[in-house]
Amino acid sequence: MLGHELRNPLAPIRNAVHLLGSLEYGDPLFVKCRAMIEKQSRHITRLVDDLLDVSRITQGKIQLRLESVDLAAAVRHAASATEHERARTGQSLEMGVPEGPMWVRADAARLDQILANLLGNAAKFTPDGGHIWVRVERESARDGGRPASAVLRVRDDGLGIELQDLAVAERPVRSPDADILAQRDPRDRPDDE
Repeated sequence: MLGHELRNPLAPIRNAVHLLGSLEYGDPLFVKCRAMIEKQSRHITRLVDDLLDVSRITQGKIQLRLESVDLAAAVRHAASATEHERARTGQSLEMGVPEGPMWVRADAARLDQILANLLGNAAKFTPDGGHIWVRVERESARDGGRPASAVLRVRDDGLGIELQDLAVAERPVRSPDADILAQRDPRDRPDDE
């Protein structure tokens, strides 16, 4: 599965490089090929970074840098950073995020990565014109000894993950993404070029 995920962005890169050899610098196809190479290179970089993160996590070598982070601001930033995908597919995003700060103790870089993945996957698996909902709420302590918690909920009207695939989704190098995408009509898949 991992090899398949890494090879997917390589095919368009190889094709674009081949085409670039026969084009003039100012040619519109040259510009399109260059943009595709840049996009797919970023995709491969993200995959490799994810692999390295998984490796560090499974070996217990990841170090979290805990600090006070405004969860509400982080969610708004992630929504803004993933806006282009939703705009491209006509998806709507409904946000229920407090106006003011909601401070949590977290690793800011990891939190940003998690939020980008959550909203990116919601957009990826939600059909064109679909809906995504994000809520951030403070949950009061129930037993008196535990501090209040921040709760983040992301919901969409996409395909979802089958109950039997939840355990698979939690495995480090296996993701149901490819299986879910394979079930889609090829005309509904995102344009990778």
